[in-house]
Amino acid sequence: MGTSQIESESDRQTIWAASIASTALGVTIAIWMLQSSDSISVAFLGIAHALAFVPAMVIAKVKRWKMTVASLVCITFPVWGFTFLGALTGAIGAPIANGVIWGGFVAWVFGRPSAIVVFVVIGIVTNAALFGLMSFYNMMVNQDGGFAETVGLWYILTLPAFPIILGLLPMETNDTPKDQCAFCGYSLVGLPEDVPCPECGHALFESEPNQ
Repeated sequence: MGTSQIESESDRQTIWAASIASTALGVTIAIWMLQSSDSISVAFLGIAHALAFVPAMVIAKVKRWKMTVASLVCITFPVWGFTFLGALTGAIGAPIANGVIWGGFVAWVFGRPSAIVVFVVIGIVTNAALFGLMSFYNMMVNQDGGFAETVGLWYILTLPAFPIILGLLPMETNDTPKDQCAFCGYSLVGLPEDVPCPECGHALFESEPNQ
């Protein structure tokens, strides 16, 4: 992989627009959760994640199988992220748990290891806000609260996440030796540059495929 970031102005604008749309939907869902006792709104959280994630993957030319996996992870977020992690952590630790998981996942998808730092910070800030809001609700109205508000805060904090990750963070470097195929590691010693790898068939100087 290379080490460059997104340089096209139109790509930057698209990533920002997708991030704004994601945040707008996330905040809308949070407001819906505040005003309604049903759980229908939670089902749309996965769509809110995908609104930012999918366009970023297209622009970054992420491999198709990774895009498929990432899209499924986004859409099923209400099940594993909100419901499962919420129950597992008693809800109070869900934001930071999600920050760690999303950070590692985004880092893997985009090949930018530093991405985990961005989402861990988002998780820590959101979790701190949740503790503060819970204390406020307990002190003022003697009831649980603060969960819907922190959902909205999560999306507000993630607004610049993909612009930062794709625009500023370096990609992991490809340390494959020049005398080995970058795809399968087969020895290329003595082979001319204009023939494909005899082991896997990829051109010797071909960039990593999208499939």
